[in-house]
Amino acid sequence: MFYPAVKYWNTLTVSSPYQGAGKFFEEVFKLAERFKKIYTQGVMSVIEIWVDTETGVNYLWREHGYSGGLTPMLDADGKPVITDPNNVGFKVEE
Repeated sequence: MFYPAVKYWNTLTVSSPYQGAGKFFEEVFKLAERFKKIYTQGVMSVIEIWVDTETGVNYLWREHGYSGGLTPMLDADGKPVITDPNNVGFKVEE
């Protein structure tokens, strides 16, 4: 009963269901370089602030359990909060 499963497993090719994944991960890594985390708070219920290093727009990330959301931060006039993209190189205290 166990042997057919092993035989099937040995015939699988790992790359076949993930064709094109390399390009996907290239894009993910580009985004990882573009956005920098400048603030974090919490463990189970997390709040983070991320800055787009190209535009300077600040984003609020809220995570709780298996859900989360990302939204641009707005000032009192409803305009996006902008940080100088050249000034985003500092480390987050954790």
